[in-house]
Amino acid sequence: MRNPVHPQTWASLSVSECESAEALGLDTVAFNNLIYRFSEFLLNRGFRMIFGHDWRADGVMEIVAKLAETRTSNFQEKLEDGLPRMLNIVPQAAEGLSERSVRAMEGGRGLLEVVSLYSLWSDNSNKVSPRFRNLLGRGELEETTSPTMLTDPVSRNWALRLALTEIGQPGIRVCLGGKTQGYSGAYAGIAEEAFFACKANLPLYLVAGFGGTTAEVAACFSNHPEQLFRSRNSPASLKFDAGRKKPENTTLAKKLKMPLDDLIPWFKNYSIKMLSKNNGLSPKDNEKLFKTTDVEVVLHLLEKGFGSLEDSGKLRTIVTVR
Repeated sequence: MRNPVHPQTWASLSVSECESAEALGLDTVAFNNLIYRFSEFLLNRGFRMIFGHDWRADGVMEIVAKLAETRTSNFQEKLEDGLPRMLNIVPQAAEGLSERSVRAMEGGRGLLEVVSLYSLWSDNSNKVSPRFRNLLGRGELEETTSPTMLTDPVSRNWALRLALTEIGQPGIRVCLGGKTQGYSGAYAGIAEEAFFACKANLPLYLVAGFGGTTAEVAACFSNHPEQLFRSRNSPASLKFDAGRKKPENTTLAKKLKMPLDDLIPWFKNYSIKMLSKNNGLSPKDNEKLFKTTDVEVVLHLLEKGFGSLEDSGKLRTIVTVR
């Protein structure tokens, strides 16, 4: 493994449980162990990490909190600039942080910070650009009200994913799993996070062998989509469900140029060629990443992509931050 990348470089880990993981023998505990392993790898590689998850028992952030507490108790982090190595944006509006997240920050002792989505609209927030607030209509709001778009779950999800992308630059995004039904947004969450990453030309890595929405996104880039699906014939859940309520904030949809009818053609048009250009892997290596369930192979491919980006100057190397 090379020296860590620049410590201001972010890694956005887009993960959630998926129905197909159980078929591979991955229950909640095993899936969380995967998240722990990938998060640990990215931290060891020198990245700062950013997440966009809520807090619930046995959820993604619980395992992230465990990692934060373990690393600080072992004195593995050196935070010379005083900024957190791990940032979690919770998708609430102005509500207070949950008890779970507060305890996690206390246990992480500076390694993990949790902020509410609404706080990113505040005038004194230095975590996002003015462009982010302008896109979401910050200037049109009354001081005593929450952004109206935060009452619409579809637009709220877009705001969260836009924040993750805005803050997480320069950086990379890794997608894993993702439920393909029962989500509250216009599309499955990981599909939207992959979309925002591609729009920003962030290096995107689709760890698709474990199935879920990540596999459906990968199928849009793959020359052999039939190898990615065992119980379905097409990535139909990426299409907008005609029975689902359309987002109320159509102005935001237009600003973000969000395709409301079907994401599949958009990803296909983006192409595996562009995906490979941005993530430092060849199309052949990306195809391998789409199919493997071997964690060591996944980590090897990620390392290979990071190394290629460093060689090209897209990710800068620097002395270790540990």
